Amino acid sequence: MYSVDIYTIIDREAYSYQISFVDDKGKVHERSYKREINASKNQKELYAIIDAVKVLKSRCNIKIHTESSYIVSAINQWLEKWQQSRFINAKGVEVKNKELWQEYILLTLKHNVEVIKENGSQSN
Repeated sequence: MYSVDIYTIIDREAYSYQISFVDDKGKVHERSYKREINASKNQKELYAIIDAVKVLKSRCNIKIHTESSYIVSAINQWLEKWQQSRFINAKGVEVKNKELWQEYILLTLKHNVEVIKENGSQSN
């Protein structure tokens, strides 16, 4: 099983990701992608993660590196509760970006995912 690092970068007009992993022969592989889109920071972050995971062809150990505290908390703490409550949050309101979260869940079912908070200027 490959260990894959996914790095996300969010700016005002776009999101991007970079994927890197080392194959069985020790060769480093990298892939990156950037897309301009009119969306919130959280939506861009989710799109970047979803698009990166879609590239993976087999089961992987994934480390998602993000500056977003929201994404780290959502994946590590809230996502399971949201699923149990049918995506109603603690305030009794439907979770924002529900469809993106559902897509994330489906795409990551076969993977082992770890989310790492990186230091940076993004505070969401």
